[in-house]
Amino acid sequence: MLTNCYAAAVRTIETVRLENYRALIAEIERERGHEMKGAELAAALGISAVYVWQLNKGARDSIDSKAARKIEAAASKPEGWLDTDFSLWPFPGIDSARFQNLSTDQQLEIQGVVRRMLMEFEAEKQSKLGGMSASSANLNPKAA
Repeated sequence: MLTNCYAAAVRTIETVRLENYRALIAEIERERGHEMKGAELAAALGISAVYVWQLNKGARDSIDSKAARKIEAAASKPEGWLDTDFSLWPFPGIDSARFQNLSTDQQLEIQGVVRRMLMEFEAEKQSKLGGMSASSANLNPKAA
C-alpha cells in the first residue's frame, strides 16, 4: 500500500516536461506580447509545426530527450531545464527559471549563502530555546 502512495506522489519526466513546455510557451508569449501558434511557435521552440500541434492537441503525451534539448536551445534555456521539476522550488517569490539560468558557480554561491543563513537562524533559535529553559528553571519554586 505504501508503494502505491509513493508512486502517486512521484512526478514522471513526461509530466514535468509537458508542464515546463506549457510554461515556456506562456513565457515566450508574454515576452512577444501575443499568442503564438503554428509555424511561429514551432520556430520559437526549434521543433516542427507538426510536433507542436501534436503536443498542443494531446496527440503526443511526451517530449523525447532530443526534442527537449532542441526546445531548450531555441529558448536559450540551460540543458535539462525542461526536465527540472520546478514544483519543488522552495522560493515562490523568486522565479526558479532565473536561478536555473545562472552558471553552476553562481548557483553554488547562492546555495552557500542560503546554507549559512539557515545555520545562523537555527543557532539563533537554539540559543533562544536554551535561554528560555534556563530562565524558566529559575522560576521553578522547587528548584530553590
